[in-house]
Amino acid sequence: MGNDNHILNESPIPLYYQIYVDLKNKLLVNKLVDENGKLPAEKDLAEAYKVSRVTMRQAIAELEKDGLIVRFRGRGSFFKISAQSNPS
Repeated sequence: MGNDNHILNESPIPLYYQIYVDLKNKLLVNKLVDENGKLPAEKDLAEAYKVSRVTMRQAIAELEKDGLIVRFRGRGSFFKISAQSNPS
């Protein structure tokens, strides 16, 4: 993750949406998940993006709504492997 988060506080685009797009791009090139497909903890992502957990939850909810991730209470969020995301 590091300092390569492409978020502009001055932008008219809501922060959660900017984060959603950035996370989606990172997911699609496997830059975000560990070897088990698990995303970093919501708290860690919020700290990395310097936003509240509420904002991060909104971004993660969008990823889930798109079917890119699945969330399990107490276990975390995982990249949902699909035929679309697997290179052939």
